Amino acid sequence: MLIKNEKRLLFASTIISLFELFDFVSFIFLSPVLTILFLPPQFKTNSFIFTILSITLSYICRPIGGILLANFGDKYGRKSVFAISVLMMAIPSFSMAITPTYNKIGIVSTFLLLFCRIMNAFSLGGEVPGSITYLSEVFKGKNIFFYCSWLTFGANLGLVFSAQLIKFLTSNFSHSFMYNFGWRIPFLTGGILTIIVAYVRKKINESPEFKKIKHQKKINKVPFVDLIMNYKIQILYGVLLSFIVSITTAIFHLLLPNILANQGKINIVDATNMSSIGAICLAVGSIIFGYLVKYIRVNSIIKFSIFSIIILVSGYYFIFLKEITQFNFITFIIAISLLLSGVNGVFFGVLSKLFPTNVRFSGISICFNCAYILGVGITPLWINYIVKINANNFLFDILIIYITLIILSYCSFQYIRKKKFVFD
Repeated sequence: MLIKNEKRLLFASTIISLFELFDFVSFIFLSPVLTILFLPPQFKTNSFIFTILSITLSYICRPIGGILLANFGDKYGRKSVFAISVLMMAIPSFSMAITPTYNKIGIVSTFLLLFCRIMNAFSLGGEVPGSITYLSEVFKGKNIFFYCSWLTFGANLGLVFSAQLIKFLTSNFSHSFMYNFGWRIPFLTGGILTIIVAYVRKKINESPEFKKIKHQKKINKVPFVDLIMNYKIQILYGVLLSFIVSITTAIFHLLLPNILANQGKINIVDATNMSSIGAICLAVGSIIFGYLVKYIRVNSIIKFSIFSIIILVSGYYFIFLKEITQFNFITFIIAISLLLSGVNGVFFGVLSKLFPTNVRFSGISICFNCAYILGVGITPLWINYIVKINANNFLFDILIIYITLIILSYCSFQYIRKKKFVFD
């Protein structure tokens, strides 16, 4: 039975993870509008490239924020970081909503937009690992895989919320409204979400595990240095596992639906619906697999999930995806989302078990953020290159590269696990 403080914590953590993808997806789906409003005239035809570069830049900045905030959290407490990170997320969200466009202040608006994206990424680099750390320590002795899976549940609901909000705005309001004010609404909404989180978090207590090491005077002076010196293998394992989740989500929930929409093979409404349906399947499936850890070993869930994804992606292209139709692609998205939920439902819990309390925040932060540079930050660059050089058959090339990366990652972290440690 959860006590009142634990329920409040779980609610706040789910809402803040909802914000993570809400703001990110809003930026992606609004990129055609933002390009016209914030870029110089000569660049306004390159909305997809602008979006890719913005995503890459923001994800490269995430580890910097993650390392600084996590180091602070391992020295002074988890709760203290929450106040800083929520404030740092609220400011860029509201700032993006009120930033003047290129017609008003010229090139300055472009840099302000990018600066807001960077600041948002900087704060999220510490916020998500902090939530994982805190939940795993508060719910120690219980099924932490299940409780941590609520973070992935919230993140995927954020994708759904964002996609459907933009779909509602574009379907029900005029073109001029969207360009004058409508594009600001998602960012205002994101800022309001952070205020809700700040209010809910006011009354939560410090992590009992952190209190314990503080009382025992086991806090490191520089946690990041201790982490790098003594936990290299754990970091590599965590990065590889997180990479599988990040690249799968980036390709199949975000990038491919938008590429197909840009090519006119599906419309933007269908693209948002595909992303939403996939995210709902992933959110619900993650909760289920997180709960099933009570009965099934974690590594067995990971094996089942990854092998099933490889088989699905390998066979589905030759059976269905040679001719892309809305039905074929949406059934593919549903299938891969349900299978990915095995890894997605347990990997936050796995990350928390890789590191002891005195470096846990920093360890999770490095694993999570470095993996998301590779999976979400860099992936749009090579996918855009493939689409440019092979516009007629890009899907085959993308899937071949994806399967190769997943197999290499899986073989590597299973080798590491057998040689060095176990977590379940």
